Amino acid sequence: MSWLQPEDQLLWRAYAAANSRLVGQLDSELTAAHGLSLPEYEVLAHLNEASSRQLRMSELAVLCGLSPSGLTRRFDAMTRRGLVDRRRCEDDRRGVWATLSDEGHRRLVEALPTHVDGVHRYFFDVLNADHRAVLAEAFGRISAAVVSRQDGIR
Repeated sequence: MSWLQPEDQLLWRAYAAANSRLVGQLDSELTAAHGLSLPEYEVLAHLNEASSRQLRMSELAVLCGLSPSGLTRRFDAMTRRGLVDRRRCEDDRRGVWATLSDEGHRRLVEALPTHVDGVHRYFFDVLNADHRAVLAEAFGRISAAVVSRQDGIR
């Protein structure tokens, strides 16, 4: 077995810790202030950005980085709270639309300032323009590598 080189290990651990702490803090703030978890906020945001505030469940799962069953569990809980709804696709009996309810939209709009403030405070405000450019390119490359690998597996 081969270990990471020390400088690679430091970078990997720094990234992993920063990501975990950032996501945890944003989640904590949203939950405390609005009773919405960060993953729930993400579902609402994706639906809000979609045409007619709806997406196929399979599309939403991909956007959220979840398996179909993982999204179903999250979506069921959000449906019980009145944040989202399901509708059958008229043109495809197997397809299901995930839709943003009026209550879900209201809660998203209420939570938006908390989320944006946290993202600025913990991410953007601690980075200068050079940092942002480097990270944008690096995260783009990482994402592309993962997507390429996933596409090769399917």
